[in-house]
Amino acid sequence: MGIWTFYFLAKLYLHYRGYVRLDVLLNLLFLAFIVFPLPKRFGESTLALMAKQALAMIIAVLLIWRESWLPDPLHAITMLQQNGMPSREYLYQFFLRLLVPKELAVFTVIAVLSFLVRKYRRSAATGMAVLLLIPLVFVTGEHGRRSPDEVDAHVRSFFNAESMRVIRPVPPQATSRDFDILILHICSLAWDDLRELGMQDHPFFKQFDFLFTNFNTVTTYSNPAAIRLLNGNCGQRRHADLYNTLPGDCSLMKGLGHQGYAIRFSRNHNGTYGKFDQELRQLGHLDAAPFAPSNLEARKYMFDDTPVYADYDVLEQWWKNRLRSSEKKVALYYNSVSLHDGSHWTDDREWWKRDNREQYREFLQSLLDDLSRFMGTLAASGRDVLVIVAGEHGRAVRGNAIETPGLRDIPLPRITIVPVGLKLISKDRRTGAAGRNMIIDKPSSYLSLAFTIEAFAGQSPFVTDRYATRAFIDSIPQTSFAAENQNNLVVKMDDEYYFYGKERKWIYLSREALK
Repeated sequence: MGIWTFYFLAKLYLHYRGYVRLDVLLNLLFLAFIVFPLPKRFGESTLALMAKQALAMIIAVLLIWRESWLPDPLHAITMLQQNGMPSREYLYQFFLRLLVPKELAVFTVIAVLSFLVRKYRRSAATGMAVLLLIPLVFVTGEHGRRSPDEVDAHVRSFFNAESMRVIRPVPPQATSRDFDILILHICSLAWDDLRELGMQDHPFFKQFDFLFTNFNTVTTYSNPAAIRLLNGNCGQRRHADLYNTLPGDCSLMKGLGHQGYAIRFSRNHNGTYGKFDQELRQLGHLDAAPFAPSNLEARKYMFDDTPVYADYDVLEQWWKNRLRSSEKKVALYYNSVSLHDGSHWTDDREWWKRDNREQYREFLQSLLDDLSRFMGTLAASGRDVLVIVAGEHGRAVRGNAIETPGLRDIPLPRITIVPVGLKLISKDRRTGAAGRNMIIDKPSSYLSLAFTIEAFAGQSPFVTDRYATRAFIDSIPQTSFAAENQNNLVVKMDDEYYFYGKERKWIYLSREALK
């Protein structure tokens, strides 16, 4: 009984810590299965006892997985089949994050206690049954004010309303001034990550003329984040709808193309993992071949051991190529994985042993240095440029009861709320909106960004002061919080968050669960 005493006591501890949601009835049934002996006709058959023990182990794993916040096992397997297996070192680092000294100490105490009472089989079983009933008597956690039906109605209303929202590009005014638009989409960058490192007030984020501080990326994965941004002219769609053909009216880049922009694409990785390039072309309407930099050495390797190049090196080469071109104005979508979990310096052979936070801090500082340097290059070029730096999703540097560090299957707001900054780089430094540091703190998402970009493309911010006003900021559409991955949806109603996942029912997320 010792190992099963440990199992149930450990689960009770995990329940009160919020790591699992204990199903009391199923656990009592499982306890009864363990305690009650086999029918007499099986006698003392060693084979029968071994079969029962093996079956009990399988049930134990499935039960605790069901009660945990972890994704459905079939979903996890499908993702690995679609995207490929990460490197062995990445898996090592991920599992090392689970070894929290405080929790290990608690489990050690539980193990010792379980060992001491192993001889008292009946007493231990009776005591365990009583302990398992405690959650029914003392209900832990807070409860939301909304019923499941109310949340369902809110979700239906939200997506119905979003399906009718469309940004219509307008032709540029005759008095407008040509300028380039550079969208720099940065993987693994969220406000929560910055706060965890104490870098939320870094000077880099103070330079933007427009800064979205409550921008929801909706998803926690790269491909859907990029697809959503590139289809930002339409309101928020369900995750499954991204993988159907969205209307061409949704395409941000097609809209800019109608406004006279030449569309370009670049990235600092090879674009093969998860069929990134293919999905952006087919689902994001990004009709441009990726720019191929030359004679560059990898600065990092991704978690799948593919090369990652320095952001400045790639962007500087692309910019030189752009200056040699004859296009009047260009719109670039650039994707960076420099901050991605599992990426590492090329010469760091034991990177997986390093502290995750300090490693991320190094990468973040390197990225901000590269982007600041590139903005200096743009300023020295004598061209008008709108630079947009947008987080793709967070890295989940810190974990909580719901998800361990680095795990992003459930799209919690701490992972999907990211910085999005717009900076106007003017050739004559007389830009009306420049230097105003307009903060946009309303709930925002891709429609808000597309609205702003399309407005600028229609009437250049380099010739008018109308954008540096509260009236313009108030005109930017807002979007209520709803974040979704393939099998998980998190929505906000008033100040409460609700989660719909593998259990196929709405679960209220307490403040403790969201920390």
